[in-house]
Amino acid sequence: SSGVIATINKDQPVVTTKQDSNFNTAKGELSDTKSKASFIEVSWSYIKSSESGNYFCGAHVMGPNEVSERLNEMLPIIISNPTFDDFVKVIPKLLRQADKEKEKILENKLNIYHIKEDINAKQQNIISIKDGLDINSQNINIVKDDLGPSRQNIKSITDNLNVNKQSIASHYEELNTLRHIVDSLKDDLRTNKQKIQSMTDEVNANKDNINQLKENLESNKQKIQNMTDEVNTNKDNINQLKENLNSNKQKIQNVTDEVNTNKDNINQLRENLESNKQKIKNMTENVNTNIQNIINLNKDVNTSKQSLRKLETDLEIKLANFLAALTSLEKKIEKVSPISCRDINSTQDRDIVRLISGLK
Repeated sequence: SSGVIATINKDQPVVTTKQDSNFNTAKGELSDTKSKASFIEVSWSYIKSSESGNYFCGAHVMGPNEVSERLNEMLPIIISNPTFDDFVKVIPKLLRQADKEKEKILENKLNIYHIKEDINAKQQNIISIKDGLDINSQNINIVKDDLGPSRQNIKSITDNLNVNKQSIASHYEELNTLRHIVDSLKDDLRTNKQKIQSMTDEVNANKDNINQLKENLESNKQKIQNMTDEVNTNKDNINQLKENLNSNKQKIQNVTDEVNTNKDNINQLRENLESNKQKIKNMTENVNTNIQNIINLNKDVNTSKQSLRKLETDLEIKLANFLAALTSLEKKIEKVSPISCRDINSTQDRDIVRLISGLK
């Protein structure tokens, strides 16, 4: 008696077996209805002749009148040794199974090779992604370096604007000075007119001094002409100043446009920088995804290796059992007595052979 092999009960509806048993499967089910039978089923793998014997199946049931009853059934199991014909029949199956296992092993090796190739390709992709990240970092550094000169240019433009403002202020001061000069000339003209009027009065009053007055008048006319020329010259200078002022305004407008353009360029650079940051973030997420895929591939490779080890173990066990059976057959064949005189090999001059008929 080897004790309990498998049990199932209402409190534990899952079949439990011995930990050191070589069962292939053990399953069962309990039912409270007549339409569905309760059962427990056990199957062995690599069964041995020592496991022959009587097996008992016991069940505790509750009848319709709530009376407990125990049912017992004996099942004799005889495990006979395989014959040579059995081995001959099994050998082709084992060979086919071995071929299938070899094909599976080759297929798994090929899959492992492809997985390694995929891993290498993904590693190359990761390296290229890292190179791309390095290039993007260099581009960002270049953009940062370009921002420095742009800031310097903006600063120089601001300084030029301040200089132009000062120049315009000085031009305004010069214009005010010219206005004062023009006002002074106007005052002089009024004074000259008054003098001319007084001279005219003096000419009318003093006819004797007419010639002198005429000379003075001519002299005054010449002075007035000179003053007029100076006024015209001042007008030309004022027009020139106005043109210079307009030119400065145009230059200021151009500088303002350049400043606005630089602002737009800076905004564009900022947008490109944000876009590059987003791209770098996406690349980082892709790298993390690729790393996770590589981890999953490594897990699959480890699972395949474990399956291969299990297959190799099963094949070794089957081959060991097969070799043991062949060895047993060879021993049995050697122990069989010869049935014909032709089958006797002896070094003696005379041997006694008992034939099937009983003669010697």
